[in-house]
Amino acid sequence: MASPVFLGAIYLLFFLSGATALVYQIVWVRSLTLVFGGSHLAVTVVLSIFMAGLAVGGYVVGRYADHVRKPLRLYGLLELE
Repeated sequence: MASPVFLGAIYLLFFLSGATALVYQIVWVRSLTLVFGGSHLAVTVVLSIFMAGLAVGGYVVGRYADHVRKPLRLYGLLELE
């Protein structure tokens, strides 16, 4: 079993990854508000694209994820891209 310090570092990285995604979403919503003229349309576009990306990524990577020996390494590599 992994040490508590290692697990704490992993949890911190998961948290920072999610926080970064939220910051990107806010930036995109603010930018698209200038294009669409309304925040509800910008939020709809950003949320739709984000969910579509999750669906496509889950479908593509999900087919191979069960065969990976080190899933944490795969997650790290995907976060780098």
